[in-house]
Amino acid sequence: NFCIVRQINLLEKEMSVLEYQEVEKNSYGTWNRSNYVNSRRLSEVVNQPMLRAFFFLAASLGLVVIGYNLPVNPVLQRPKHEYLSRFDGLNSIRITELGAYVTGKTKKYTVTLQSPQAEAVFKLDTTRLLLTMEGNDPIVELTLDKLLEPVGSGRYMMSFASLFKECSSKKDIQQKISLFRKTICNNPPKIWQEFFTKALKRVNPLRPEPELKIFTLQHDEELLRLFTSDPDIRSLIVKVEGLRIAVKLSDIAKLSKKLKKHGYLLTGKSLIT
Repeated sequence: NFCIVRQINLLEKEMSVLEYQEVEKNSYGTWNRSNYVNSRRLSEVVNQPMLRAFFFLAASLGLVVIGYNLPVNPVLQRPKHEYLSRFDGLNSIRITELGAYVTGKTKKYTVTLQSPQAEAVFKLDTTRLLLTMEGNDPIVELTLDKLLEPVGSGRYMMSFASLFKECSSKKDIQQKISLFRKTICNNPPKIWQEFFTKALKRVNPLRPEPELKIFTLQHDEELLRLFTSDPDIRSLIVKVEGLRIAVKLSDIAKLSKKLKKHGYLLTGKSLIT
């Protein structure tokens, strides 16, 4: 209304808007045909939504405080929506001290500085892998969540599971330990030092044996008796579990010859040469 009374033109080219803008009118709960915008409806279709959007932007900059509900427009609506503009829910505006200063309504603006945050202080237990943090530091808390498990207000517990979380290599573990030393304590108590040493030793506890090949024996009584009783064959194998055996790659050819003498043939698909 302020713009209409003062004949303030918010658009440089109104006709370009009239040419493309299209809305649907909801009358008595029924949908009517689409209506192209004319100059009489320009304010409610273009100017008002643009002004509402501007106040949402101003609110995000701290120039005003706004009140709003979910967007609803009982007169003009977009297809398949209850509103024309997402900002149709705006219902109140109050200018802030900063907004009054920016718009020239006041000559002075006093900046209120927040008191500095207390630096986080850590206490490391000397008998348990327990950490206590005093102070409030959101950035440090994000770091703690990567290294430890929260067990209470300001209390965290270190474990292999928490340290290994999101790690896939020994280098990842070393980087986490370095992060702990840099952020929390460079020289932690002995129990923590021993834990980090043990954690690095637990990387890759299972090592593949490239010199061994695993075979599964068929359910053949003579074959099973041969592998359990013949001393020459038993010297070439290592029993793994059940009907599986492990044989050194260098001994497969020897095993093949011995089995052939007893009437069993290993084909090339079973051998690694």
